[in-house]
Amino acid sequence: MEKLLLCLLLCLNSIAASKQHYNDLERLQKDLFTNYSTNIIPQKEKTTAVKVKFDIALNQIIDLSNSTSDEIVFTDTRKDPTESAKCCLGLWHWVNWDNLPAWLDITVVCVEFCTSCDLHKMSDVLGQPICSSDPTRTLKSPMDERLQTMTTIVWVRLYWNDFRLKWNSSHYGGIRSFVTSSKKVWLPDITLYNNANDNYDKEKEEYYGLTINSNGNVGWFYPTIFKSSCTIDVTYFPFDDQKCILKFGSWSYHGLGLDIFHSGPGDTNAFTDNGEWVLVGMPVTKYITKYRCCPEPYPFITYNVIIRRRTMYYILNFLTPCVLMSALTILGFFLPVESGERMNVGVTVLLSLTVILLLLAEELPATSEVVPLISRYYTLTMINVFISIVFTCVVLTFHHHAPTPLPAWVRLFICQWCATVLRVHRNGSTNESCVPVKRFLKTRSTRRHSLGERLYSEESAEPVATNPFLNANHAQPPGSVSTTSIQLKKLDDRNPNVRKRVNQGSKQSEALEILIERTKKDDEKERHKEEWRFAAQVLNRLFMWVVMFLVVFNCLSVLFSAPKENLN
Repeated sequence: MEKLLLCLLLCLNSIAASKQHYNDLERLQKDLFTNYSTNIIPQKEKTTAVKVKFDIALNQIIDLSNSTSDEIVFTDTRKDPTESAKCCLGLWHWVNWDNLPAWLDITVVCVEFCTSCDLHKMSDVLGQPICSSDPTRTLKSPMDERLQTMTTIVWVRLYWNDFRLKWNSSHYGGIRSFVTSSKKVWLPDITLYNNANDNYDKEKEEYYGLTINSNGNVGWFYPTIFKSSCTIDVTYFPFDDQKCILKFGSWSYHGLGLDIFHSGPGDTNAFTDNGEWVLVGMPVTKYITKYRCCPEPYPFITYNVIIRRRTMYYILNFLTPCVLMSALTILGFFLPVESGERMNVGVTVLLSLTVILLLLAEELPATSEVVPLISRYYTLTMINVFISIVFTCVVLTFHHHAPTPLPAWVRLFICQWCATVLRVHRNGSTNESCVPVKRFLKTRSTRRHSLGERLYSEESAEPVATNPFLNANHAQPPGSVSTTSIQLKKLDDRNPNVRKRVNQGSKQSEALEILIERTKKDDEKERHKEEWRFAAQVLNRLFMWVVMFLVVFNCLSVLFSAPKENLN
């Protein structure tokens, strides 16, 4: 029984204490805000500025955008959300709005419907325009310009002292601090100078409460989303660091009325990692400047958000295909010239690089100030592919050249010097093409000599060594043209039957001479063709090493041009 009474007394005491605390807090706020004006800056003296301590905690980098975001924004000045929903849905004539269930939030339905349906099609079906018939509504068209902005989630912290909000805690039940609405207190108009959000509503910040201490110190904390302009430097893209600034200062008060200062670098303890960026640091600096309009100083602080791009995505999707296609350019020189596919390989690689470069252009801002590192690499690679195509044309021209003698400089520089340096060897000797002709000439001479000897042995009883007709020419070598002609002439004079056989032999000899000349010409043409093909083979080897050197040089130039910290 005693325990029950004790518990009852404690409960009553707690209720009475809470009631007393509530009365003290209500009395305190009434005393503080009775004659308080939120439009007057808490400045004791004219020469003493109100010191505002500004601090931010970076929570997340949502996006660092360099492209356009197309959006359609509807603005409505109707005070009744139900009326706005009716206009948005366009279902005024066949929906009984008064009998809708109480649990149905028509505003939410409107948002879901308008985001999932084509408004123009709905307008055509219902036979009336949706929202556009009301002159109080405006439609924002998609923007075509490229924006360089950074979107971040930030926790803002503001501290200042308001001498009008001081009290003696002993007079109000020991209350040392309390939380109240920010609309009741004067607020410093600290503004993001480089704001890029045209729909930013600063009034939303006033919905968050603030803390007031008995010594007049005020602390105002609120989260917000900043969309700030950021000049993106794409010189070393994708191995780049970006430095985006957040510039804060008072928009209405100069430095003699409100002085802003920081408490140190930005707080990154609660930062959430981004899939594309790595936060390097967030230093802060205070500046004081003067404008032409006003002689007073205007202080502002600048947070430098230094972020580093994660390169894995760009290496896998942009650099690796380019390197592989460069390797295909080199492998094209190993294809046989007779296949006819070397030109197709070069042109296909060039078109593929062009398509990837167009996709890459969508990731970069449209700027002519600098050329990104990856764009330079793609451009050099395309030039290499173009050079390889030109080299292929030269090789094909040499390979299919007309069978004419090689110029002296080609024979000396390509077939001798370059072939020796590049260690390119022929399949056979150059004199091998002349062997069939020499062998044929030797056979022809032997046959003509045998014909004279055979005719002479048949018609003359005297041997060749004692024949008076041949004694004068006995010193000449057998088988020579003069010896055979003299023998045939002597035989022709002695026996008329020989003339017929000599004429037949002469015709055969003329036919053989024509055949020999044609064979010599064909062998000569074939020899010239082989020489041109050998020159094409040497040039193919030379061009392959040149293109290989250019490909390696481009890759190394990209690696050494990028900052070492980003490569690591």
